[in-house]
Amino acid sequence: SYTITHNGCGTATATGTITTISIYQGGDGRGDVMDDKYHVDLDGNTYNIWLGGTTGFLTSWNTGNNWSLGITPTALNSVYIGSVEYLPEISGSTTDITRSGRSIIDEQATLTVTGSSSLTLDVNSETETLGTGRIVIDPDGNYLNQSASEPTLKVRQEITGEKGWRMLGSPLKNITYSNLLTGLVPQGLGGVPAPYPSLQPNVLWFDEKDGGTTLQSWRTPTNVGNTVSLGRGHYMYVFDGASIPGGLGTYGDALPVTLSATGKEHNFLNDGEVDFGITYTPRDPSGFQQPDPNKELYIEASTADAGFNMVTNPTASVIDFYQAGAWTKTNLDNSIYVWDPALNANKGTWRTFNGTTGNLLDGRLAPYQGFWVRANSASPQLKLNSNAAKTLIPKAYFSKTLDEQEKVKSLDVLVLPLKVKGEGFEAESWISFDPAGEDGQDPMDAYQLESLSDDWLLLYSYGSQKHRTPLQINNQSYLSEQEKSLPLMLAAAKSQQTFSGQYQVSWSVPENWPGGTTLVLMDHTRDVAIDMLKQDTYEFAFEAPKQVGARINLMRSGMKMPGPVIFDSPYETGDPAARTSSASDTKTNLEQRPFTIRIGAFREGENFEYLPDFPKLFAPVPNPFFREVKVSFYLPYPMKALVRITDIHGRTVLQQDYREYGSGIHELEFVDGVYQLASGMYLVQLLTEDHFLNQKLLKMNQLP
Repeated sequence: SYTITHNGCGTATATGTITTISIYQGGDGRGDVMDDKYHVDLDGNTYNIWLGGTTGFLTSWNTGNNWSLGITPTALNSVYIGSVEYLPEISGSTTDITRSGRSIIDEQATLTVTGSSSLTLDVNSETETLGTGRIVIDPDGNYLNQSASEPTLKVRQEITGEKGWRMLGSPLKNITYSNLLTGLVPQGLGGVPAPYPSLQPNVLWFDEKDGGTTLQSWRTPTNVGNTVSLGRGHYMYVFDGASIPGGLGTYGDALPVTLSATGKEHNFLNDGEVDFGITYTPRDPSGFQQPDPNKELYIEASTADAGFNMVTNPTASVIDFYQAGAWTKTNLDNSIYVWDPALNANKGTWRTFNGTTGNLLDGRLAPYQGFWVRANSASPQLKLNSNAAKTLIPKAYFSKTLDEQEKVKSLDVLVLPLKVKGEGFEAESWISFDPAGEDGQDPMDAYQLESLSDDWLLLYSYGSQKHRTPLQINNQSYLSEQEKSLPLMLAAAKSQQTFSGQYQVSWSVPENWPGGTTLVLMDHTRDVAIDMLKQDTYEFAFEAPKQVGARINLMRSGMKMPGPVIFDSPYETGDPAARTSSASDTKTNLEQRPFTIRIGAFREGENFEYLPDFPKLFAPVPNPFFREVKVSFYLPYPMKALVRITDIHGRTVLQQDYREYGSGIHELEFVDGVYQLASGMYLVQLLTEDHFLNQKLLKMNQLP
């Protein structure tokens, strides 16, 4: 009721009732104050206003009664979300929301994307967050912004498992390390809050431009208040609540930890491309550098690490590294590498993918995910140009236990996947045969990287008998009539120490493997040959090799510092790898390769005999001989060789020219027609650059 009194020319009194009108009514979970400017949008359309609180569906976006118009918003509806008790969530594996109209998230309000659902802001949408309003993207939610809008985001990512290194970077622009690493303990940095500034830094990035040792290339932020460079990848060590050195208690990062960075995403329509600034710096080919000419101090330079750059997904969406038209890539290998601490029974191992094969599931990368790339020559480029790289195909950040299977794209490439298990370890490797591949190294190879754990098993191969770089994906030239000989190696450690164990290696031969091309695994520890076309597993005992060279692994706070990027293989290449002659089991002081895969070394249907990793001279046939004798020998890879027959005094009586032979078994025929050799004992000799092999031969001048 009201009374109006007017004093002046007279007095008037009136009574009546005013009914208060609001845009929407209060209630459980609902607000009861709304500014009239959100009643209709700029086009005169009524806003669908979030009410929330419907019994049983308190926060469900898809419940019509949670909205002022009584229906779930369409893509074109203008939407207003105010600060109420029950804020909206887009949730559910079948919930994919696309916004094309105007969306306003007011002060202190949030819209959360969770539960394997997705939110897409298409190119026509207008989305605005006011004050502390924001869109929250949970670790299992998917977000894709294709518009020019720049709403404030809270991007969350979960770190689970055990203590150890993680690869990560910022999904947002212009945020600080303290914002990025919320919930973790970034020690060894200055600033506030920066606990334990005197301890070993556990936040590292890699400066490829440093031409010294790999350890010299590691950098750390100076202050937790520093802005994180967009696109830069980092190693971050998580202590998982371990004891702090010096009796200072325990670290406050007990797993699981949910990272929660808040800020704005790089917008390609407004900000342009993301240039990762990758570099290629040749190392000293001598393998050593002297940093100070006035001191007799030499440091090891890792030449193989040249061109490795650690980068990250710079967006709040899953991105596809191989999306055509979305990237600029110049002088860059095709492979990417991600450390997954959940693989190998939570000991961790590398995932890799080269665009064709591997175990990284088609090269998709989650928000926060750091990864390695490798530039292969001067003036490299890696740029992300557009929203086209973003995808709603989900991909988890690699800090979780996942059950993912290898996917191989259907291309004109044969892929031979290999896997080894044993002693609680597991490792994978791939050999591919590509029309554009090279037998040495090419951009489709993926290197075997150094483990970030103290406990590991690696399975890798060399590009050929002449190459020593370890490859997790070995991309070869396509199969032909020429034999291939590929060394296959294992290396393992427990607590960084060697050990012995029992293992099983398995493989899967492609269905379109060419007929008539043999595939044989040579076990050099047992001197046996395994027909890989007739069986798909092989069990063996293995003693992990000692590591070669000086490896520096500083331990601080129970944290092993990263070493070289590429694994320092303990196995030599070429013929010095095993034994010096076919008649002796005496081994050199070099590690013997456990396996070699021989492709096309035999004729189909033959009995496969063991072939070593060094030249072999077979017994001559016939022996004794009367007029003609055949001499067969085996070369593990192409090389120059000389075959001759000498008498017991070393004088040459028959000889073939010293020339280049391909890998495989060769047969030569000697005819005693001119020399009329006397009856008696002779020697057949095979000479190469590194080997001198003999077989006895008896000559008869009368037929038996």
